Amino acid sequence: MSLCLPDRALLVKLFYQNDNSAIVALRKFRTLKGLRKGSFTPKNFRLMVTKFEETGSLNVRSGRGKKPVSAEAIEKVALQVEEDKSSNVLASTSVRRVAEALDLHRSTVQKIMRNILRYYPYKLQFVQELLPRDFEIRHLFSLQFLARLEVDPEWPWNILWTDQAHFHLDGSVNTHNCRIWETDNPHSTLRVPLHSPKVTVWCGFSASFILDPYFFEELGAGSQVTCSITGQQYASLLRNKIIPDLQARQCLSRIFFMQDGAPLHITRCVKDVLKHHFTEERVISRQFPHLWPPRTPDLNPCDFWLGGHLKQLVSCDQPETLPDLKGSILRHVLNISQNTLRSTVEHAILRFQIVAENDVSSVDNFEVGSFNCGHLVYGKRLGINKLHSIHPSTSHWAALPVRRHDVRSTRLRIGHTRFTHRHLLLGENARECPACDGVVCIEDSCDVADNCSPDGSCLYDAEGEVYYCACRPGFSGDGYVCLPEETFTSCDVVNNCHPQAQCVYDSPTQRYHCQCNPGFRGDGRTCTRNEQELTCDQVNMCSPYALCVRDEIAGRYVCHCNEGFEGDGLTCTPIDECNSPDDCDANAECLFDNNNQRFHCKCLPGFRGIGRRGTCTIDQDAACNIRNNCHASATCAYDPLDATYRCQCNPGYNGDGYRCEKAEVPCNIINSCHVRAECQYDSPSRGYKCRCLPGYEGDGLECRSQRSCREDRYLCDRNAECIPHATGEYACQCKQGFLGDGNTCIPAPHHSGGYLVFAHGMSLLRVPTHPTKSNPGQLLLMEPNQTPVGLTTDCQMGHLYWADASLKVIRRANYNGSDVTMTISRDMLSPEGVAVDWLAKNIYWTDSGKDTIEVASLTSLYRKVLISNGLSNPRGIAIHPGLGKMYWTDWDRNAPKIEMANMDGSGRTELVKDNLGLPNMLVIDYDRNNLCWTDSGLRRIECIALNGQSRRVVYTPAVYPFGIAIHEGHIYWTDWEIKFLHRVDVNGGEAEPLEIPAGGSGKMYGIVSLPSYCPSVGSACTVENGGCKYLCLPNGRGGRSCVCPDSSEDGEAIECSEAS
Repeated sequence: MSLCLPDRALLVKLFYQNDNSAIVALRKFRTLKGLRKGSFTPKNFRLMVTKFEETGSLNVRSGRGKKPVSAEAIEKVALQVEEDKSSNVLASTSVRRVAEALDLHRSTVQKIMRNILRYYPYKLQFVQELLPRDFEIRHLFSLQFLARLEVDPEWPWNILWTDQAHFHLDGSVNTHNCRIWETDNPHSTLRVPLHSPKVTVWCGFSASFILDPYFFEELGAGSQVTCSITGQQYASLLRNKIIPDLQARQCLSRIFFMQDGAPLHITRCVKDVLKHHFTEERVISRQFPHLWPPRTPDLNPCDFWLGGHLKQLVSCDQPETLPDLKGSILRHVLNISQNTLRSTVEHAILRFQIVAENDVSSVDNFEVGSFNCGHLVYGKRLGINKLHSIHPSTSHWAALPVRRHDVRSTRLRIGHTRFTHRHLLLGENARECPACDGVVCIEDSCDVADNCSPDGSCLYDAEGEVYYCACRPGFSGDGYVCLPEETFTSCDVVNNCHPQAQCVYDSPTQRYHCQCNPGFRGDGRTCTRNEQELTCDQVNMCSPYALCVRDEIAGRYVCHCNEGFEGDGLTCTPIDECNSPDDCDANAECLFDNNNQRFHCKCLPGFRGIGRRGTCTIDQDAACNIRNNCHASATCAYDPLDATYRCQCNPGYNGDGYRCEKAEVPCNIINSCHVRAECQYDSPSRGYKCRCLPGYEGDGLECRSQRSCREDRYLCDRNAECIPHATGEYACQCKQGFLGDGNTCIPAPHHSGGYLVFAHGMSLLRVPTHPTKSNPGQLLLMEPNQTPVGLTTDCQMGHLYWADASLKVIRRANYNGSDVTMTISRDMLSPEGVAVDWLAKNIYWTDSGKDTIEVASLTSLYRKVLISNGLSNPRGIAIHPGLGKMYWTDWDRNAPKIEMANMDGSGRTELVKDNLGLPNMLVIDYDRNNLCWTDSGLRRIECIALNGQSRRVVYTPAVYPFGIAIHEGHIYWTDWEIKFLHRVDVNGGEAEPLEIPAGGSGKMYGIVSLPSYCPSVGSACTVENGGCKYLCLPNGRGGRSCVCPDSSEDGEAIECSEAS
């Protein structure tokens, strides 16, 4: 698309206003103009700016122009398209096929087909073929269903019919809920958006009640978003919502749970829940004794009710946002009447009867949902074997070869129950539906249509001046469908009484029956107000929870429910204090109270209060089995003397259970002495202790010279400096380019660094910190099927390490991408974060599959699990060898946090736990002693001092930040949603996007800076492995711990009773 001269001028102006950044200028131009795609690529735009700078003009000189397409070519292409469509069963063609047939250039054919003939590419949706055995299974299930009905007439009314469906914001619906079965493919096409906003809804109902709909969602970028349904999520729905709801209704023991047996329905965790609460005999599903037949969307009432009728009602509301869509669904579900539910189950029984009476080798097209009127459409049997998708619109329905019939009645006998059903079909002579109540068409007056039940009569209502149908004595119903009284289920089983009636027990007949409330008359299932109505001031008819007050407008006394109750005054029910846990305090839950028959908020164990928001506080007297407040290195154990639970530190730790510190193991068992100390027997304590060598002072775990380097400069190595520490004391520190503890310094290797490496899909790419057109970066390496989540470097050896979560390994390569080798490959489930201690030659990593933090020696490959409890989903990890500290993020949705510990696993504590979303990767800023991380939940980049102070937000809003790196005063990060690198000053400011080189695809994961030199820090493990035989780990106090490994990389067990 060409741009006019003013737009070109605006583009050039934006280019100069944004530091000559073509990407930023194009992005802002698209925002100003409301464009989704730009007119220029960054490369072409730079060429235009260069030309402007050379010529001073933005005019585009006209060239010779493009050669027009001839009418002859257009006619040839049109004929060829029609010929291709008629010659194949899919009635389709392609640009390539037409170009090859006519020997024309593909671009010419595409221009003709797209711009002139208006043909567009489309995605084929193949139909689902019915298998030969499907007919037999379907027929057999219907016979079994009806046979069970003969023995137990009540069982269909106790089935909980369930299903889930997508509700799209644009009004489109599930294709499996809107299909007709036909022998010919109607080749109906429909343009739909590629990614339509939607909600996924689960719903279940029986003949007497409907469960509130449940939305499958998860926390996305700052809000709830629709998620894919897994077996674990479905099992959680059963345990936490469906089962408690049925228990609250006191009907769990008699309910039969029906599901269609989709893959998520038959996972092991779901089947275990169903078997435990319903037993196998009360589950209708695939892989259960009552096998639900496959590929039968017409037998499940949910398919046409949830996917048809409910979607029609929601679509009529025309919701504009997803919250509006959810609100519309909830509103219409709550307005569903019991008569509607009962009618839906009656129609299901009719469908089973029709299938049972038909030939086994055919399928009946006996129900199609019409989305314009809302009534049920029934037709004759059609011989078919395919399912074809159609769109819910009148024009598409009319185009289908469906037989047309007039209105007629038919009777079906099912067991001992007789039903009369009116079949309504559209036809040339059929009456148009005059009105619609959302369930069935509202018929004309019975004096005109003569449409009452054979067991009913057409009566005249003088007050309303209308004719209506009423059942004869001995029959009950709406007059259009009348059933014998004895076929009705007792109201104590199914509440089928009128809203102005109660289900009461009759002692003489020993039966429950419906009885109209005072002021009403009727049989209990139909109640009308008395003409000479008694009022509450004459008869005590109010509910115990109501008062008799005068209504000045009506001029009479009426019953009015008390505060906290709702109803008509004759019947008052408690108002639920909560509908979901969101209505209660964060430390409370919404439970059903059997005594008051309502839902109320109740504080969780370990908290006290009334349960409402802001009222639940910690119960200081609660035991640890309730509060779960023991230290990470402690166990909540039962104390039989006090008959309560108490926190007790684990073996190897000392403390009161709420705070535990690692017990000091005698140095003759594990030599944890400083390198300038020795292990000696201490008579007073009758044990071994570390003592500093002559000339040094300290506790033996930390030893320092009795003289300061400020007083004696020769204490430091000649390649070290005497500098003040934060404690005010002076100490030796190796100069830039040297490694050691300051007393001994060795030259550090120099490597060609000064650039970044990041993961993009299966590739690792190298990019300069300031990429240019001549040096944009390059592909470093690519390993098939890998997912490199976390990246780090060994700055001393010039090695790059990455954790591969897909192949469950940790790999190593040189800075230039050569010599790729496997470092750690055994006993890992999902390694994500990785960090290297270049001084002690150890590698640390997180495993979110095992929920562990582990360490291994890079020289001997001895391994040890440092932390294995109290982790939910550890991801990023960073270490500071000079301080002996390690830091990691825990991607726990319920309680995200950033923790720290000594590098030997001791001294664990929470560094950041408040105001976190979803923390991903983190990095240490050695120049400022800061820890920085990405938070995709709160969409920002944050930093905090290593001592836990001075927390600050560096940049927001990011979109979905993941990996993070620091180089020369700038923070760089990757983003899952935006395929650019981003850079911002460590002190904050405006972020700058950086283009990335080609060679990667998919999500962008970890990023790392490759330095030329290592940071100037020291460690007690630098020289000769700190004197340890196996693992030397910094202990966070300036010393080191000699630790026994759990095993080696090859799985060999290590016999370690003494580390030296």
